[in-house]
Amino acid sequence: MPSPFEHLSLASSTVGSLPLSAAGRTAFLVGSLCPDVDKIAGFPRARTHWWDPGDDVSGALKLIASSPRIGTLPLDCSRRAFVAGYLCHLVSDEQWTMTIYRPFFGLKSKFMAAQAGADLQWALHAALDDVHFTTGLLSTALSEVSTSAELPNWETLITTIPPGHAVQFVNMVLRQAAMSDAVARYRYAAKVSRRISESHRGASDPMTPRVTASLGGHERPKVVRPTGDALRLEDFLSRLDRLTADVLAYVPGDAISHFRRRAVQESAKVCAAYLAGAPVMPPAGTVPLPSTGGDPARTDL
Repeated sequence: MPSPFEHLSLASSTVGSLPLSAAGRTAFLVGSLCPDVDKIAGFPRARTHWWDPGDDVSGALKLIASSPRIGTLPLDCSRRAFVAGYLCHLVSDEQWTMTIYRPFFGLKSKFMAAQAGADLQWALHAALDDVHFTTGLLSTALSEVSTSAELPNWETLITTIPPGHAVQFVNMVLRQAAMSDAVARYRYAAKVSRRISESHRGASDPMTPRVTASLGGHERPKVVRPTGDALRLEDFLSRLDRLTADVLAYVPGDAISHFRRRAVQESAKVCAAYLAGAPVMPPAGTVPLPSTGGDPARTDL
């Protein structure tokens, strides 16, 4: 899925089309970062994204359906704008899944969802981030996020995230933005992850939505994030330059451009409907929420 900085770029491209005040704009940008707290907190993606790589139903629809409180927020309040930003992140992740992950790194790609493809995808994150920092296009958005004093109140709207975790994650992203390169950013993320995730390891997680299952004998390979442990991190970083060259040769620039256009377009539709209190339609490539029960995620994608 995209990095936090790619998400912030997408949110910046989306927010201009939405009827938000200056305060609402800041809340939206902050919300667009928060789902990725799972990357440092040691709990499953489903807990913050309501989506796995084989899902057909958008996590945005699942979040709205499972959290009646967020649907009743006043239309003009910053808390609603924060949730809209959160939805922007979910929709963008799903569009990345369909346009980048599945064709280039998923089970039907040449990497068959294995570790080699995962490492290339993380190298792609670093390469895209380097472009964002080189161009300085994120400066305004990062400055706005840094003023988000209300984040401790906003984050309580997402009840599956323990209090304080989103604050720590956003602070980590702001610290990373001041670092000189991907190596420093990865090392700092690993440090924060070790500090935060210890309290969650080995604990049961009744708050995690049920979104995965095994179908037709397909099993998604287990992959380890670069920040999983110190040895794994240093091995990944020692190969990062080569991985970056390989992935930029492998994933066409047109594919990245297509993803960005689709992510912004679909996010704008979902967020505009949510902000207006209108029904939210399934984003492109996804299906409506089942009327009864829940369909398990596919494991062949």
